[in-house]
Amino acid sequence: MTNFRGVLFLTIVSLSLVWGLELTGDADENGYKVYNIKGQLHMKCTADEVVDIVWFKNDSEIKSDDHYEISQTKDKKHSKTTSDLHIKKALNDDTGDYSCRVVKENKMAKFMAVANVAVKLPANFAVVEGEKLRLHCIAVGYKPVINWILPDNVTIEDGSIDSQDSRITVEGEGDIEGNVLIIDPAEKRDRGEYICEGRSKDEILFRESAKGNKMTTKSFVRVKDKLAALFPFIGIVTEVVLLCAIILFYEKRNSKPMEMDDSDNEQSPEQKKGDVRHRK
Repeated sequence: MTNFRGVLFLTIVSLSLVWGLELTGDADENGYKVYNIKGQLHMKCTADEVVDIVWFKNDSEIKSDDHYEISQTKDKKHSKTTSDLHIKKALNDDTGDYSCRVVKENKMAKFMAVANVAVKLPANFAVVEGEKLRLHCIAVGYKPVINWILPDNVTIEDGSIDSQDSRITVEGEGDIEGNVLIIDPAEKRDRGEYICEGRSKDEILFRESAKGNKMTTKSFVRVKDKLAALFPFIGIVTEVVLLCAIILFYEKRNSKPMEMDDSDNEQSPEQKKGDVRHRK
């Protein structure tokens, strides 16, 4: 009986060595961790024993380097191990499945890191009147959805255009719908500020994370005159013509004294005969 109790006690102790391994931090109850692109991403794991914790991303082991910073604290007094994975400047590529593991005990806690949507437009954009205006809003993050706000408060939401202007359309590039705005042909009245608004399709996930606010980017569009493209060429031609005219003017001006000198040195036949008689 005593031996049985001893074996039972050892079994319970063995099972509890890493039984308390869990993920902590600001991840939600479903294991998601939301972060902002170019912001910080921090993950934390704890085990209820002094063990070695190893980090993985998409089943590939992660080690400390210029991008990942891993720290581990072993508290023997309280029989606890804490391990942190920190990324100072998280990128869109840092989205993925992460896990912290106690390999020898086959224990693992995992969650998924997802990036909030980020959008980008050129600060300034120019198009020639009569040509196609094509404005591309670059979007990254988790399941991005793009809306537009045009001059005169024309809006485009979920592909629906709040305007009767048939020149205005949107199309998708890659896996993103509506991230390319097209106005064909462009007119002078299209000049103004254009706003690209991005958000995640998974509104519940990002609303609960308190980081799912809509992200915006702006671009000021200028519509150039049709002849604007010829102005540089006209300027170059004008400079060449003026330069040639100046060169010809100076060459002609410098050639006149030379002609006068030649005429002064020439003598008529009578003058030559007089010179001969005089010598005799």
